[in-house]
Amino acid sequence: MPAWVNRKINRKGILRFSGNASWKGQPVVGRIKVKLSGKDDVTGVRFDRMMQASYNVKGTRGRNRFIWGNQAGAITKRANTVVNFGKDDVRDVLVFRNTTPKDPVVHMQRFRIRNFGSKDFLRLRNLGLTVRQRDLRRMADGRYMIPGVDPSKMVVMNILD
Repeated sequence: MPAWVNRKINRKGILRFSGNASWKGQPVVGRIKVKLSGKDDVTGVRFDRMMQASYNVKGTRGRNRFIWGNQAGAITKRANTVVNFGKDDVRDVLVFRNTTPKDPVVHMQRFRIRNFGSKDFLRLRNLGLTVRQRDLRRMADGRYMIPGVDPSKMVVMNILD
């Protein structure tokens, strides 16, 4: 993890990673890997004020929230950002809040979502979309695309029945 990133847990049990006052000028080569543990009181992860080459986030068997804040995202052409909801029957949520006015998906590159269940959903505020499992469209290679989102930007790798 880059030295300029702060890490702390808020009172709602969200592990928060926060960069400096602005991510401008910071190198975008960092890779963050987070695996939540069922023993902790942490129920989610929030990233804000940071651009990274990739994130690898794995949830617990309980409810999880994964939030990319207004000034967070992944900008890379080579590495995937993997969000693993975990094989469970509870609701997991991924929220992407980046509100870039020119191109709303410019900071949403190569996101891969694994183990997307029937109770899970994605909230893409930058596009005004809330996506559930029934909204996904199967592609020829077995992955699932999100309507209105370029599959090179964000795709669901597998769903749980």
